[in-house]
Amino acid sequence: MKKLIIAVCLIVFLGITGCRKESNSIRNSIQGSWELRRASGMLTVDYPPGTGQVFKFSGSSYEIITNGQVTKSGTFEIVKDPSVAAATCMVIAENQYQYRIIYDNNNTGTKKFIQAGNDSLHFISGCFAVDAGNISDYVKID
Repeated sequence: MKKLIIAVCLIVFLGITGCRKESNSIRNSIQGSWELRRASGMLTVDYPPGTGQVFKFSGSSYEIITNGQVTKSGTFEIVKDPSVAAATCMVIAENQYQYRIIYDNNNTGTKKFIQAGNDSLHFISGCFAVDAGNISDYVKID
């Protein structure tokens, strides 16, 4: 019985630390400044470089910068969340948007999912069938 308890504890520990490492990897990949290039919902708007709509991530802190002014700042965390398809009312590829970003420990409201790759950062949120949802695409600027 003691061996069974130890085995279960070990599996749980490995599962928790494995998820934390993946979340840390995503958090590390978004560090720096990102400028908005496209926002899609009911309409799609493309933004040229230099529009001044910037997300900045440093450690576990974030800043939203508009035209050179910090308009919001706080802390964030990234958690694994497999509910993107249900939350967005869309069919999403299994390997996309596996993580959700939480700002200022606020777990209420619409979930915001995150996908980072190369020099691009993407957010998706809202139910597209109900309120048109939202996709925001950013490019790394530093």
